[in-house]
Amino acid sequence: MSVNSLLGKYFGVKLSRVSPQKTVPLSSSRNGLLIEFMGASGVGKTTLRNHYLKHHKTKFPSAVLTEQDLKSYKSPLEEEVNSRNSIYNSLYNSKLQRLSQARQAFTRNNRLANLFFRTLSDDYLIRNYLADRFVFMDQHVFKFFAEDFLRIENDQKEEFLKNRIIIYCKASPEQIIENIHKRTRSGTTRPGHQTKKDTELYQRITAHLDGRKKDLVQLKKAGVTILEINTENSLDKNTGIIDEYLGCEFREIHEF
Repeated sequence: MSVNSLLGKYFGVKLSRVSPQKTVPLSSSRNGLLIEFMGASGVGKTTLRNHYLKHHKTKFPSAVLTEQDLKSYKSPLEEEVNSRNSIYNSLYNSKLQRLSQARQAFTRNNRLANLFFRTLSDDYLIRNYLADRFVFMDQHVFKFFAEDFLRIENDQKEEFLKNRIIIYCKASPEQIIENIHKRTRSGTTRPGHQTKKDTELYQRITAHLDGRKKDLVQLKKAGVTILEINTENSLDKNTGIIDEYLGCEFREIHEF
């Protein structure tokens, strides 16, 4: 019996081959874009992002990447504070401070801290080593760090925002609940939605949307580029809106 068979029989796990990670040099070009899809759970942002990547008409002059592609790269995050990572240090410290003040279990705080660190590490990799690529992320830095970004005082903010776009996906609470029901029927409901009644879902979604609306106002004032998309439109229509936005607003800078 093979090693994998034994592991599967007694422990329910198997060994898998890990692909070697690529090390990339610092990027000398800043002609790429980092696009983050953001919105309430169930609004359809992942569906839109994936549909766009399959059907876009914009001709990107270099590679198009997603979070899955980033796994093949080795994150070169440096330990010493420098001009490239100072804002990441500020964002992470702000988040840890808020986590320490929250009354949550240690295991949850540890899991969240690891998630936040991975998010910032990925961003550091994109902004400094893959800055000539076009990266479409399904929830990224501003999903987790919008409030922290607004709170910190950092002279690197302007540089941090260059060639960065948030595509904020929005819909009515009723439509989002209907999307959640569709997930339930397909067996892909998220754990946080599985035991919730419609009245509770509506309250939580409404509160989330109200909070995000305030965040968007403040982020725009802070210079963040945001394209708002109504996911109640058809996927093809929204793909056209995104194509037109990227093509018109950034044609001169990025030579689309």
